[in-house]
Amino acid sequence: KLIEAAEQFREAIRLKPLLAEPHNNLGMVLLRQGANADALREFQEASRLNAELTEVQGNLCQALFALGRFDEGAAACDAALRRQPDSPDVRYAIALAHFRRGRVDEAIGQLRESVRIRPDFAQARNDLAIALLTKGQVSEALVQLQETVRLQPDNTDALFNLANTLQQIGRPAEAVPHYERALASRPDDFAIRTNLGTALLAINRVAESLVQFQAALRLKPDSLQARENLARAQARRGR
Repeated sequence: KLIEAAEQFREAIRLKPLLAEPHNNLGMVLLRQGANADALREFQEASRLNAELTEVQGNLCQALFALGRFDEGAAACDAALRRQPDSPDVRYAIALAHFRRGRVDEAIGQLRESVRIRPDFAQARNDLAIALLTKGQVSEALVQLQETVRLQPDNTDALFNLANTLQQIGRPAEAVPHYERALASRPDDFAIRTNLGTALLAINRVAESLVQFQAALRLKPDSLQARENLARAQARRGR
């Protein structure tokens, strides 16, 4: 999907080369692909074409951090915040830049501000939850994930993260329906099938867990984890 999106944005640029938004959007895709230098060039072009474009300054900051140009990135972050202190998009981009540098507390601070400014910013809530989990703040992360899923019921990543968090705190029965909804949109996802199987086994739904572990093994026939999970479920069934 990222490859397709990049091609669409390149075509948009070809048709309207003086429009800033396609350059910014292409930069975001390239950043997700790890093409950080190319992403930076697109953000710089977007900024040249329209310096007032809301999120481009934050994206510049993020790309510079990704390239290890931390001093320049910090300066871009400061400039973006001075220009648009109340932009949730700018704060979100800066949060991702901090996260790339391992500055989790700073990322959390920016993500909190982002969702305070825009309470329905589902992706920021999801990423805030991930950051909170790295700090062991599970209760607050759970609240953020539940709100993310309320805002975006079909957000597969949020459903998976919510299910994992519930599983982590010993609530596998509540995790199962979220795993199942995530699996409905990504049936070939090894991690979702594996974790769903584990949750099902934890609540003694052994036959259903076997189905998931068998499917996971078909997806990754060489996976030791998949084989061990399947053997564990088969042993439980044989009791």
